[in-house]
Amino acid sequence: MVANFINNLLSQIGGGSKEVVYASVSENNLLEVIKIDPETNKIVKYGNRPLGYNDSAKEIKDYTEFKNTLLELFKELNIPQKTNLYLSIPTVHVGKAEFPALLSGEGISEALISEAEQNYIFRRSEPVISWFDITEYADSENKTILYSAMQRPALENIQNVLAEAGINLVGIEPAIISTLRALKHLNKISEQVNNNLVWALMKISSTGYSLSTMYGEKIIEYYNEPLALKT
Repeated sequence: MVANFINNLLSQIGGGSKEVVYASVSENNLLEVIKIDPETNKIVKYGNRPLGYNDSAKEIKDYTEFKNTLLELFKELNIPQKTNLYLSIPTVHVGKAEFPALLSGEGISEALISEAEQNYIFRRSEPVISWFDITEYADSENKTILYSAMQRPALENIQNVLAEAGINLVGIEPAIISTLRALKHLNKISEQVNNNLVWALMKISSTGYSLSTMYGEKIIEYYNEPLALKT
């Protein structure tokens, strides 16, 4: 899973037929858990607890605290530990790049790792890259790649503590996907998705903003700008 944490990014928008619990870690130092009824597509359980998050380092402050807090919420909400869990984490790094159409997947991965390493987050931690092709035309001489990166130690720490707790982690996704999932669940983007319209999603945080340009459910452009908004 470490090498595949954001694979099939857009296909994750929307629910499935299996019973799934979603947990979300936010920059607001909060851990939330929800359970959705797959038949009615309604939220049937919800709880939250404080959880420290280092927004500068883009990482959970204490992984043991994360595990214990999640277990407390499971117990409070009467959720079995073996339930399938999707975890949403704050987006660490998302980017877009172009490569020759003939370049192999291995070559693309190596190039994307080099590009991600320019971000200050990955100067001390090895990045894990996941990417997919968003090229508009099949016969294009170049391919356009959207990719996401996260610190390998952070991913491994999450997996290890959840394995210790006996929780069945089936997926990790960046916050941008969780936002899209929630908008679709609330039917806020049904017109755009059903009619394949071009639309945009802007997310603003204390450290900057991001702009995702969408075509229906497909991301066709992503832009991130760090800003000292508090000043």
